[in-house]
Amino acid sequence: MEFNLQWSQLKSPRLQLRTLMWNLRDTQNPDFVRLVIARAIAPEQLPKITSEDMASAAKQSERAVLRERHERESTLQRSLSGMVDESALSAYKALCSRK
Repeated sequence: MEFNLQWSQLKSPRLQLRTLMWNLRDTQNPDFVRLVIARAIAPEQLPKITSEDMASAAKQSERAVLRERHERESTLQRSLSGMVDESALSAYKALCSRK
């Protein structure tokens, strides 16, 4: 697929371009710049690459820790009696209703 055609098919190409430029200019993210320059990330991938994939290794690690902590906190815990904590259940239902 032609490079320009890929950009034109995006829902918000301006936002993707802004995100791409931000990550290429980020001095704390030299790995992404190296990957683009070395063509480890092909030009055809740039219109579709996620900001998560553009992030530095440190930022990806930080996000993984936060995601893990959030998953652990949102998991319903059973008490010794085997009953689900009602306050945790209502918090879980409220969280699910937001999606």
